[in-house]
Amino acid sequence: MEEPHQGFKVVAWRTGLSAHVIRIWEKRYGAVQPECTTTNRRLYSDKQIERLRLLRDITQAGHSIGHVAKLPVETLRQLASESDGAPCDAPRSRTRPPAVPAAETFIEECIAAVKSLNAPGLEEALKRAAVELGAQGLLQRVVAQFYSALDDLCKPAKKVKR
Repeated sequence: MEEPHQGFKVVAWRTGLSAHVIRIWEKRYGAVQPECTTTNRRLYSDKQIERLRLLRDITQAGHSIGHVAKLPVETLRQLASESDGAPCDAPRSRTRPPAVPAAETFIEECIAAVKSLNAPGLEEALKRAAVELGAQGLLQRVVAQFYSALDDLCKPAKKVKR
């Protein structure tokens, strides 16, 4: 069996997944089971990292994590190659993880949803922000800014005196 040796930050960087998503996929779906040190630090093997990367690719292609989390790696590779037409075991660039939408993008989506009275759209944007940025990031980088933007939108325009 392969010795787990990669820490949490390296796993997040190599998979392009947020720490929040990795934890949820571990706890809720049993996608991977990292080893824990005596200091409760998670350690992952290269095979577990590959599994998480495949799961990321497959879920981005539209599959539900609940349906694919426990599938064998070979099946995951096949699903991933079918979804993007490229072999999944090909090495990917490790210079940068896949782009995560900036908080500003989520704020703009929320504002647009409010302006169009689209409650499901607002809910969807906030859910995606929570998954991508984590609970703390959602509150600090999206909700606080969104609230401020809403406050500005709701203030009546000041009349200019002539």
